Amino acid sequence: MMKLEWIQTDRENSDFTALCQLLNRELVLKLSGSGDPISSRADKTDDFETVLLAKTNLVPVACAALRPFSTDTAELKRMYVLPERRNHGLGSILLGKCEEIARYRNYRFLVLETNILLPDAKRLYEKNGYVKRASYGPFASLQETICMQKALF
Repeated sequence: MMKLEWIQTDRENSDFTALCQLLNRELVLKLSGSGDPISSRADKTDDFETVLLAKTNLVPVACAALRPFSTDTAELKRMYVLPERRNHGLGSILLGKCEEIARYRNYRFLVLETNILLPDAKRLYEKNGYVKRASYGPFASLQETICMQKALF
């Protein structure tokens, strides 16, 4: 496993912005024509409580963000690992780090949204203890959406 540097930052971080642009491009390619309004996935970042970056040799390789969902629940957003860094456990490590931060902030649950056209993401979340839950917010009316959650305590 590569040596990773973990950085807690904010939505203004240029490395986070660059990784989110790559994520958006990948989502457009994978979800075009699915009925999923990809534009809604370019999440408004103004309510992100924490942004987490992973770097190796000063190069950003993964990111995720947390935002408040309710008093006891945080929402995982903008989780992304560079394609060339996938399948080496980095996604699970990133999820674990986000869960640690959420626990530290006294959240009892973590929720997220993914899509049926992103089976690798769904498998990653399931492998890490996330279970399907009722769809919420802007995803409630989308059949392609899979909303998931995990109890943190």
